[in-house]
Amino acid sequence: MLRRSCRDVHVAGLIEGAVYAAYHGLLMSQRREPVLRSSWWVLALAALPLGVLHAVASFVAWLSFRVFPYRAEIIRDSLAIAFPHLTLPEREQIRRDYYRRYAEVMMELVKASTLRGEELDERMRFANLEVLRTSVNAGTPVILLAAHQCNWEWILLGLSRQLGAPVEAAYKPLRNGWADREMLALRCRFGARMIPAERVMRELLARRRVPRLLALVADQEPVASERRH
Repeated sequence: MLRRSCRDVHVAGLIEGAVYAAYHGLLMSQRREPVLRSSWWVLALAALPLGVLHAVASFVAWLSFRVFPYRAEIIRDSLAIAFPHLTLPEREQIRRDYYRRYAEVMMELVKASTLRGEELDERMRFANLEVLRTSVNAGTPVILLAAHQCNWEWILLGLSRQLGAPVEAAYKPLRNGWADREMLALRCRFGARMIPAERVMRELLARRRVPRLLALVADQEPVASERRH
């Protein structure tokens, strides 16, 4: 019987992955989707300085806390479960901070439609990216698990610019077609490829040998969690 060394298997896997990637690239080039661009009003709002947009976010957060409470009871109940040792005023301060930070993330997402790549690089700095690059350059697909911390949308944009390798990300399409298109335009601005959540497993299996990074924001409870857990 023929015996193949680990090195032979590794090289064969790299060659197979390269052939698959080239073939997939050819297919994608033949059915390339049109480049999405943000709406004019998003671009107009994004033309404002980031400091002004953060001021707008503070006003929106105040409205959400004082005038039109956003999911107030759900947030209060969740905070009471997570932080039973805190007093009610302390938990209310966390709720107030949550509204402010969430509004800032939304304004920063709008700003991303016009943000220069160089400025994004200055604001988003990653430690140990070479670990990811080494694996991808060796022909190994990488799955990156992230969370809704910092500005998770800017993390995707920053990785798309700085990794130097294909970046894909799973996402849940929005019910509103216009809103979904706007989010795709923003998220794909620096070359990321977005994969609808229901297609992630098929993509993983079909392209398991294609070297790239697949990002998953994995800190949320799955739908029908009792059945899936």
